[in-house]
Amino acid sequence: MMKKMKTIKIALICTDEALEVRLLNFLRGEKDIIVSGFGVIQNVAHESDRGKGQDFMNKMIELQPDIIILDTTLLRAAAALYLPQLMEFMRKCASMRAIIIGDRFYEQTVIADDEGRSARFFTERAS
Repeated sequence: MMKKMKTIKIALICTDEALEVRLLNFLRGEKDIIVSGFGVIQNVAHESDRGKGQDFMNKMIELQPDIIILDTTLLRAAAALYLPQLMEFMRKCASMRAIIIGDRFYEQTVIADDEGRSARFFTERAS
């Protein structure tokens, strides 16, 4: 008898609205995945001054998604400007897995490349 897989909570944040839409559309068809948070921060320095980055991190600490998807542009900018805060965020969300995507991201390639590891991750989470 197969075990029922646990629903996986995913959050995503990126610097491009088109990428956000593409990812949300891709994840929408997955029955075992819930997108618990998402957002776009186009200019890390400017929008962080307005509190958007901190608001997103606080929300992720509260929701504790299983996986967070980040784009490399956002991660580089955040690390360059706010490394201590980013490290504290990572400490508070130690159980959360990160998927970092770049300019040449193709959903099917990531799924195919990660199929074995994902299956193991999902199986471990269901146990």
